[in-house]
Amino acid sequence: CNLGDTNQLDNIINLHKPKIIFHTAAYKHVNILESESNYISAIENNILNTYSFLNILNKYGCDEFIFISTDKAVNPSSLMGKTKRFGEILCSYFEKLDDKKIKKFTTVRFGNVISSAGSVIPLFISQIKNRLPVTITDPNVTRYFMTIEEAVGLILQSTILNEKSSKYMLKMGKPIKIEEIAKKLIKYYGFKVGNGLDDNTIKIDYVGLKKGEKLHEDLGNSSDFKFTNHPDIFLIEDDIMKIQNIIDEIPKSFKENNKSNLKLIKNLLENIN
Repeated sequence: CNLGDTNQLDNIINLHKPKIIFHTAAYKHVNILESESNYISAIENNILNTYSFLNILNKYGCDEFIFISTDKAVNPSSLMGKTKRFGEILCSYFEKLDDKKIKKFTTVRFGNVISSAGSVIPLFISQIKNRLPVTITDPNVTRYFMTIEEAVGLILQSTILNEKSSKYMLKMGKPIKIEEIAKKLIKYYGFKVGNGLDDNTIKIDYVGLKKGEKLHEDLGNSSDFKFTNHPDIFLIEDDIMKIQNIIDEIPKSFKENNKSNLKLIKNLLENIN
């Protein structure tokens, strides 16, 4: 089901009445969403469709709504991070409604998942196998990584930690230098870092940070976190900003598909933090 197909989604929820919902649908690639030609699609999918989905669920009710977020929603510098941060705020907004029928909201933030679609490791492997230069934004850039198994396991465990609505950050370990990953992969496939002209060398090209990209990802201040009874899951204490003026624009923008209203939402997103 397409998340934007509200009629089909309404019928599915009404028919099956699921008790637990995992919301993972999002456009998540920073560079793609920073393109001026794509920002409307980013807002429609990551914000408007999330808002519509929450409205449908609140119509029929469910036991728990789990919103899968990202470390890029912390002090967001990209449109992707801002839209995911907005999704977190939407969960808090619906959680505070007097007539809510969704009993519990859980938001889970985590970083890059190894070998997921669009991640750097499959890209590096493809470049190495095709004897192309390995492209890195900056020699000092770092990222947090988790395996698919780690991410899924911790998400499932976070849903049973607390009876109240909560926001969690998964323990990501230490940030890893992307350059070191590239060098180890080059070595693993039997090559050396070099000029790429010799049969046994692969060149590393530094292409610079693109719009919206950070040198290092944020997990927030340690004072924002509280320990839970799980050593790898932290509770986030988060003061949600007042966004009533933005919320009021969503139904109109969504129903009319009005680009000027969508642009207004994008401008308002600049104040998201």
